[in-house]
Amino acid sequence: MHSLYRAIYDAVMANKRNVIESSAVKLIAERLALVREVEGLSQSEFAGRAGINGNAWNNYERARKRISIDAAIRLVEAYNLTLDYIYLGDASNLPYQLASALEAVKKQRDTRS
Repeated sequence: MHSLYRAIYDAVMANKRNVIESSAVKLIAERLALVREVEGLSQSEFAGRAGINGNAWNNYERARKRISIDAAIRLVEAYNLTLDYIYLGDASNLPYQLASALEAVKKQRDTRS
């Protein structure tokens, strides 16, 4: 009976990790789309300027796949972002003008919802 409880516990914990991971990927995707919107670029233009494949970018922005660290570093270099912003949503180290623009677009989106 002990092994049955363990199997149930393991299944519950695995599902919990999947739910948490899925939520994190969705939040990252929202931030990626927000940055692209602030830049005023199409998905292919935005991805291309950072040297990221357009199909991969679409998967990142649609939360089908978590952005790789390599692709995130390309965004940091191309758009003056930080890994903290991409992965954690911490805008405190972004350039002031970019952080302000992101906040303004986010507020605009919130009022439309």
